[in-house]
Amino acid sequence: AEAVMQVCARVPTLEDALRLVSVLRGVKSLRAHTPALEDAYTILIRRFGTGEGTEKGFSFANLVASQSQGGCIDQGLYGALLRMCAVAQNKARVRELVCLLPFGDLGAF
Repeated sequence: AEAVMQVCARVPTLEDALRLVSVLRGVKSLRAHTPALEDAYTILIRRFGTGEGTEKGFSFANLVASQSQGGCIDQGLYGALLRMCAVAQNKARVRELVCLLPFGDLGAF
């Protein structure tokens, strides 16, 4: 998990970050370790999300969803977004995320 965090911290471009997300989604052992995946996404959101506060997370999530089949986010990204919204005490965004269960389409954002 620590190695994944180091890789995320060193990704040079947004395009590389999106390719990395695709790779992370394919690593079976990492998918089973959701907290590590959430931490990896949090690092990428901080580096490549646009906007302020929770908008930074949702902008990155929309980019990831647009690159995935079906336009969906995975459990790790969902957890990272939910954690960001909780920390920011953004109850409206938390409610929106709960409506996406289980890890649905972000097209509404």
